[in-house]
Amino acid sequence: MTPFILLMIMGATICFLAYSIQKKYKTFAPNIEKVEGKLLGYEMEKTKNVFKKIPIVSFVTKDGDAHTQKSTDSFFSTNTKKGTAITVCYNVDNPAQIMIQGKKSGETLKVLMISAGIFFLAGLILLLDFENIIHILKK
Repeated sequence: MTPFILLMIMGATICFLAYSIQKKYKTFAPNIEKVEGKLLGYEMEKTKNVFKKIPIVSFVTKDGDAHTQKSTDSFFSTNTKKGTAITVCYNVDNPAQIMIQGKKSGETLKVLMISAGIFFLAGLILLLDFENIIHILKK
């Protein structure tokens, strides 16, 4: 019975992760513009004895202003090579506020939600039908 509950917990955890990513996107949503930028490199940042790669990008706003910034809000692989074209979402009112997206960010969110649903439902179905499965196996 414990594995079934673990499946449900995994599903709920994945769902929470997908929800938090979606929530972060919605904070930008009212005044967001998407432009293509270029990955210039990474800056290493240490937090609590863990090094984290912070991407540095350059992009040009729709108004023609050039910006070079680092972003802690990024949803793409940190293995992406320097010089790669990436999508930069910036706040129109404050272009210093940016978020970087990978090519498949939208698909990743969908896959997370679908897998969360599968884990949760599989755990729930198996948990509810556990007695019947045991009864069938005993025959």
